Amino acid sequence: MPVDRREVVAAVEAIFGYQFRNSDICWEALNCKGAGGFAQGHTRLALLGDRLLGWRLTNAWYPTGKSTEIGTNIIDQLANNAHLALVGRNIGLEAYINSNPSQKGQISGKMIAGTVEALLAAFYLDGGVEVLDRALARLELLSVSGP
Repeated sequence: MPVDRREVVAAVEAIFGYQFRNSDICWEALNCKGAGGFAQGHTRLALLGDRLLGWRLTNAWYPTGKSTEIGTNIIDQLANNAHLALVGRNIGLEAYINSNPSQKGQISGKMIAGTVEALLAAFYLDGGVEVLDRALARLELLSVSGP
């Protein structure tokens, strides 16, 4: 991972085509537990991002009139850690994740998934629902047809 915080944030902003008003929240989203001076890392943001993803997927599913079973399956398929890790890898996100020093630079799928969720929360907190939806579209996560 590049060590310059500004470079890292700028790279993530370029990936998403969005410039954070508060770059601190983007930086926090890129730090795993125990890294970058964040004892909890991005875990609080990841929890919020997980719930935001479920909300936006449910919001996109509801008007389709599809069954609740289909709605649940869509959320299960798109919001699970394995899929989020794949999405994160597809955009090269692992290159920008700051892991705990004990990880010795290893970036697991769970870490990537947590970072995707944390970034979703960061987009929402920084720019609102419209910015969140643009990030979801960029990640191809705002789909009611599943992966």
